[in-house]
Amino acid sequence: MLEMREHIGREKWIAIEKAKILRERLRWCYRVEGVNHHQKCRHLVEEYLESPCPLFFQLGTPSSSRGSGTTRRFGGFGFWLRRGELSAG
Repeated sequence: MLEMREHIGREKWIAIEKAKILRERLRWCYRVEGVNHHQKCRHLVEEYLESPCPLFFQLGTPSSSRGSGTTRRFGGFGFWLRRGELSAG
């Protein structure tokens, strides 16, 4: 039982660290690409969103206080998540 908890904890920690690395790559891509970042960095955004670490969904206030709850701000990268779609914002 204890080994299973430790294993799950390690797996979560690895997922969090991978998400941090992806986030840093994305920040670097945004700085390097400038105005073309929406096109050039899209693959990194999609990879970050598909990562098993859902931390960015847990940030902020509950959706009930945001109105309809269908739109979420994506971690300071200039994107909005609307009903599972990725669109520039």
